[in-house]
Amino acid sequence: AADNAYDSWDRLLNAVYDHLIDVIPEDEASALVKAQKEWINDKEAYMDSQSAEYTGGSMYAMVRAQAGADYTKERARELIDMIPEV
Repeated sequence: AADNAYDSWDRLLNAVYDHLIDVIPEDEASALVKAQKEWINDKEAYMDSQSAEYTGGSMYAMVRAQAGADYTKERARELIDMIPEV
């Protein structure tokens, strides 16, 4: 279930990100690309920190996926809020 949640939030995040890149001005898009790369590094570090104590155990994958889902959900909501009003 945690893997499914993570995958779902990741797909939504990528769809919103792709849309933003298409609709925001080029300078903002460039800044967003840079910020997203930094966010990906932060997400990986967060997932590592949240699952570290479970390394080698049966809970590791679930805890890591849930951490990724939570972190990605937050970022997806941030990106949704950046969509310009029509």
